[in-house]
Amino acid sequence: MKTKTKRLAVCALACALTATAGAMFAFPAVRYASAQEVCAAENASPEASPRALFTVLDLSMEGSDGEVRAVVKNKFTFLPGVIEVQIELYSSVDYTTDPSEMQLERRIYIGDLDQGKSLVARASTDGEQRFWYAIMDADIDGQNEQRKTLGPWLFDADGNRIESWEQ
Repeated sequence: MKTKTKRLAVCALACALTATAGAMFAFPAVRYASAQEVCAAENASPEASPRALFTVLDLSMEGSDGEVRAVVKNKFTFLPGVIEVQIELYSSVDYTTDPSEMQLERRIYIGDLDQGKSLVARASTDGEQRFWYAIMDADIDGQNEQRKTLGPWLFDADGNRIESWEQ
């Protein structure tokens, strides 16, 4: 009998503590969305609620086989988001650090660059040694704009990067 009484007392105490905690902490009632609210949420535009907290985009330039390539890779995106990316690849026979004085060789765009994927802008060297400059513009969820530049780098006629171009 004694064990039964202890079990009953423990059970009664647990019920009393649960009821007291419920009275002390007011929890909001669960609200279910109406069919109209669900449809409105499903049709909401992605710009209304940005999702990606941050994104790591890497810009690089490489060459071979008579072409130069500017590559943007989405290395990491924390939470899914829409990552719009545009690459511009410029070249010039003469050294300059201003892309407006160079010739635009290639412009390429993607509306959503997923994590782990790359976007590549390719241009022919046309058999000439030239200086190359790459610009990446990215827009993350329509809220966060990024711009990265690389260059000017000198590539030979075969598309190989020349480490030094001092004259």
